[in-house]
Amino acid sequence: MRVSNSDIDRIYVNIATRNNSYKFNMPDNHFHMYYELYYCKASKCTFFIENQMLEMNSGDFLLIPPREMHYTKYTSDTPCVRINIYFKYSDLVDNIYINNDTFKNYFSSKEVFHVPAAYQGKINEHLQSMLTEDKLDDEHSSKTLRLLLKELFLYCIRLCSFNRSTPAIINTTDEHMLTLAKYITDNYDKPLTLDDIADMAGLSYTYFSKKFKNTTGMRFKEYLNYVRLKQAATKLATTKLTVTDIAISCGFNDSNYFKDVFKKTYGLSPRHYRKSSDAQIDE
Repeated sequence: MRVSNSDIDRIYVNIATRNNSYKFNMPDNHFHMYYELYYCKASKCTFFIENQMLEMNSGDFLLIPPREMHYTKYTSDTPCVRINIYFKYSDLVDNIYINNDTFKNYFSSKEVFHVPAAYQGKINEHLQSMLTEDKLDDEHSSKTLRLLLKELFLYCIRLCSFNRSTPAIINTTDEHMLTLAKYITDNYDKPLTLDDIADMAGLSYTYFSKKFKNTTGMRFKEYLNYVRLKQAATKLATTKLTVTDIAISCGFNDSNYFKDVFKKTYGLSPRHYRKSSDAQIDE
């Protein structure tokens, strides 16, 4: 599990090309403390996020919230061209163009929203303007990128079709593993073990571990810790419970182990995380 830098000082935009020979096609799961807007410009890829396996095609957007584990598989021989925009909530939401209610109404769900083919040229031109501005990086770039980001989201509201249906499962093995991943997410506070979940799957723990990692990008223990730590981070930011009480409520029997793994993952001790601005992320 990889955690990107805890903060960004402005909006960042980049473009890259990937295919099934990309060396990180192995599950390269990660999360970060800011938003990511992922755009599939050409070809296709498969996304794992929040117990869902999503297939993205040309013209598809996906908004990834802070602290949400995700990874991408590139399975096509045709190169996948993708554009990533990294930003903070305050870069987008205001009381003029996109207020909090509008943001939550359209973009709070982890779902793919699609740009119809007739409008993809317009969106691609706009994204190219953002890429150009990102490279320019002068004293006006920060404000210009914020305006371009707001305009992009307004285009999405006007032009995109939002997929409110349940995403299609890629295959039956993935479906089984995603069901088990959801069980772990729903029961993170219980004393779950690898043997318990493998028994539920009707598989040996070795075979289950392999299949689970192929689907989610994480080993069982890594995924369980991620879910527990995400819940702990939320409780640190929103409650006054002690660190020990939070550790126990999130399934950690040893508060010292909890503190160690939390700091390793988030780069801060639980106490410092609670005091930091990272704990005040708007989602």
